Amino acid sequence: MTRFAFLSVSVLALALSACAGAEADPKTSASPATSTPPTSAVAACEQFLTHAKTCTADYIPALVDLRVELDQPAGIAAAAQTDGRDSLIARANEEWATDSQPAAIHAACEHSLQSMPAEQLETMAAEGARCDAMTDCAEFSTCAMGLQRQRMQ
Repeated sequence: MTRFAFLSVSVLALALSACAGAEADPKTSASPATSTPPTSAVAACEQFLTHAKTCTADYIPALVDLRVELDQPAGIAAAAQTDGRDSLIARANEEWATDSQPAAIHAACEHSLQSMPAEQLETMAAEGARCDAMTDCAEFSTCAMGLQRQRMQ
């Protein structure tokens, strides 16, 4: 089965690093991000994913549910029927334990931001900042899944 947590880090790195995207230069907003992402974007991404880590108990089940609903990666809906939701959540939690470590988060944020168009950063900046400001983990996770849904559809 595809790695759930790493995919979540990569996806959220794209969506959640947007918190820093509001600072993008309007002259370059239509161009792709540079090969070295701005430090502020990487820091915002890392902050967001660290927030997700503090909300693991709500975040991972919500992510698994969304992935099953959208069947992304392909085959996860069938795996949920065969293996059961709890099994998928347990596997995602195992992966998340490694993929949510600071070095892994930093690498995922840098990698994801390298090819992100500035316009995508700008589009998701307000929503990413709104989610990151939430202190209730259930609300944060619901908001984060809204960003995931936008990216996956």
